[in-house]
Amino acid sequence: MQNKEQSNKSFVFFLIISAAVLGGGAGVFGKIALREIPPFSFTFLRFLVASIFLIPFSLKYLPKFRKRDYKIILLSLLASANVVLFAFGIRHTSANISQMIYTAVPIVSAILSFYYLRERFGIKKIFGIIMGFVGALLIIVLPLISNADSAVSSIWGNIIIVIAMLSISLYWVLSKRFQEKYSPLEINNYFIFTTTILLLFLSIFDLSQNPGWYIGVSTNAYLSLLFVAIFSTAIYYLISQIIVKRATPVMATMILYVQPFTTFIWAYYFLSETLSILFIVGTVLTLLGVGLYNFTGKRRKSLG
Repeated sequence: MQNKEQSNKSFVFFLIISAAVLGGGAGVFGKIALREIPPFSFTFLRFLVASIFLIPFSLKYLPKFRKRDYKIILLSLLASANVVLFAFGIRHTSANISQMIYTAVPIVSAILSFYYLRERFGIKKIFGIIMGFVGALLIIVLPLISNADSAVSSIWGNIIIVIAMLSISLYWVLSKRFQEKYSPLEINNYFIFTTTILLLFLSIFDLSQNPGWYIGVSTNAYLSLLFVAIFSTAIYYLISQIIVKRATPVMATMILYVQPFTTFIWAYYFLSETLSILFIVGTVLTLLGVGLYNFTGKRRKSLG
């Protein structure tokens, strides 16, 4: 029995590392693809490919889109807003910074769950939240400090990413209540398919603004799109659901601890991005804050 439990923990650890590697490439390859593909079209194609990829694995859990399911559809729109805003924001900031902003998701989710789920936490958890936000703040204002010439463009990109992060944080907290009626896979499928349908209409805007954008798009851009769609969307979210099932939602959030470092590696090789001292300080504070919150004491409820 003990060997089986140890084997499961090893498998979950492997899944966390795998998801972090795949998720870490989203900002990097998304940035490459978005140099040539408009945001709405990129996000539509990303989720269209992800939906097609997932169909064979979830035939029994495909969305019904019944009238009584309007609440879960509205919930899915929060996650849809996240991916749409991310597509815009990543064009005006670095992959590293965008990834680090998303490490604040557990912290923001903790604050939201305090009001919505009535979760309680002690002084150490509060200190972890404050430390994490200080780190995130350093990262957000980094362009203003390090490069005044590009500050306006970069800071707006960071603000958009922050709004996207807040949207997905609210989605995860609210989705806890929906798990009483829907399975995690059903909730995830509603999100992916709802986003695909939404972006189908929004992608028409790209065609009206930039007719023929698809002409001359490079192979690298399409390959980057495929990577984000299959590995950083379909497989990434599927692995996250498996982690929740095999372990706990808290264990699933450990992906966010490893993912920034995998993003650094992807960005270093494919975007030639470098790290500054302030960025490293912000990174350390954010990760310490998230870690202090998650690993201090025993929470009454688990967050997804």
